[in-house]
Amino acid sequence: MIYKIQKPPFGEAFIFAIIFVIIFLGGIGVKKGFSLLELLIVLAVLAAVVSSVTIFAKNAIRKAKATQVAQNLKTITTSVENKLYLEGFDQLSEIAN
Repeated sequence: MIYKIQKPPFGEAFIFAIIFVIIFLGGIGVKKGFSLLELLIVLAVLAAVVSSVTIFAKNAIRKAKATQVAQNLKTITTSVENKLYLEGFDQLSEIAN
């Protein structure tokens, strides 16, 4: 059976860090704590995850603001159209001034 390898979502550095941790931890016997290198690797992985999530969050916020502005413009357009419909189009010069 042939397996197709897909590109990882967080990049090659992320996968390299995971493999390094697995290899590094696999060759060590029982110990009480973590080494400085292990803690640095975990911090690097967390930084990669946080940076990718931050990018997605900023894009979501930007899209939400654009949607809100479009909705506000639509509301203003509808209210002006209703005023013109109720009071007649001859009042257009008063609104412009």
